[in-house]
Amino acid sequence: MENDDKKLGVLGEEIAVKYLLSHGYQILDRNWRDGHKELDIVTRLDGMTIFVEVKLRRDLSFSGEIGALHRDQIKTLRLAILSYCFKHRIDLEKTRLDLIIVSPDFVKKVARIKYFPGLY
Repeated sequence: MENDDKKLGVLGEEIAVKYLLSHGYQILDRNWRDGHKELDIVTRLDGMTIFVEVKLRRDLSFSGEIGALHRDQIKTLRLAILSYCFKHRIDLEKTRLDLIIVSPDFVKKVARIKYFPGLY
């Protein structure tokens, strides 16, 4: 089951990357790690460095999308962002954290995407 979840996670990130590229984002990093902290996708658009957290939802209802990240996850993401910005000398004022929720429909071979820029 864990291996299946990992495969689904990779699929979700691939779909998110294609979405971001199609909307003019430049991908800087993927699955960047610093200890136990991880950033799914780091992008750049219009002079902003944007950290994109990807969540995969198996159903198409998107219920609870705003609460897709809980407080501890946001705290960990913020620490990872601080670390990334420090190591890459990025001005925090020119950053934001976005959320992409991907819901694949394996029968129709399509995916629904909801993108929340600057949500957190």
